[in-house]
Amino acid sequence: MARETKAQRDARLEAELQARLSVAKATYVERMMAVLERATKENFELEVKDMLFKVEDRDERRRVPHFLPPAWTETADMDLYSLEVSVELKEEARAEREQKALVRATALAKLTAEEREELGL
Repeated sequence: MARETKAQRDARLEAELQARLSVAKATYVERMMAVLERATKENFELEVKDMLFKVEDRDERRRVPHFLPPAWTETADMDLYSLEVSVELKEEARAEREQKALVRATALAKLTAEEREELGL
């Protein structure tokens, strides 16, 4: 198998970049609406202002707003990705809390009345 030249590699990388950008442009609105739906379920505040969707996490002490326009731009795509990561982290934390609560409830259900009395439950 022959090695590719620098020009061939550059052309291949440029074609891959253009393919990724075209997919990002085509799926931007769909991804944005999906993440906005997930964000509102995770206590993010959504406000429409100046033709932008402004999204902030109500639970954070230092609120960092994400501004999402209705049309794709490179900066909008980066901000959307940042919001996706924030929402995903919050979903994972909620799932972990729910799992711990379930384990705790299961453990407490196994206690006898005498053990509950000893523990003051």
